[in-house]
Amino acid sequence: MEDQYFGLVNTVVGGLIGLIVGFFTSWYQNRFEVKRDQISFERSKLEKIKSEEINNCIELKENIRLWMRSWIKIADFDNQSLKEHGKLTRIPDNLNQDFFELGISINALAARVLDDEVRETVKNLKSRNAEVMAKVIVTDDINKKLSINASAFIELTHLATDVGELIDAYQRKLIQQ
Repeated sequence: MEDQYFGLVNTVVGGLIGLIVGFFTSWYQNRFEVKRDQISFERSKLEKIKSEEINNCIELKENIRLWMRSWIKIADFDNQSLKEHGKLTRIPDNLNQDFFELGISINALAARVLDDEVRETVKNLKSRNAEVMAKVIVTDDINKKLSINASAFIELTHLATDVGELIDAYQRKLIQQ
């Protein structure tokens, strides 16, 4: 009887030990899987953020290019109207609308870019452009207006080039991470 009793106790104790070992093994494995999934999620999240940042930079650079083209068309229109009429005339709605919409788009894209230097450089380009446009409107002398547009063309082109190069450098940095 004692052997039966010992066999029964041995079976119960062995079963309990197996149950406890199984529980801890399952708990440890689950904990490991949760950590692995969390690390994987963080990596995919970072990759998604990086990808979105690169796309923002590409779109920002393209919009700045189009915005500068639009500004050049407006400055050219101003120059022609100054030469022909001796004063500024109303800019065609399509030029004005394109310039305005691209400016809004640039502001939104620049706000989403995580790099402070890129945001600040874009802000400087846009504010300098606004200063030049206001200066052309306020100045009375036709030759001064033409001179302002000519010098602004060179200055803003250099600023836009600097912004493009800065965005390119930032994109390279993102890709290398």
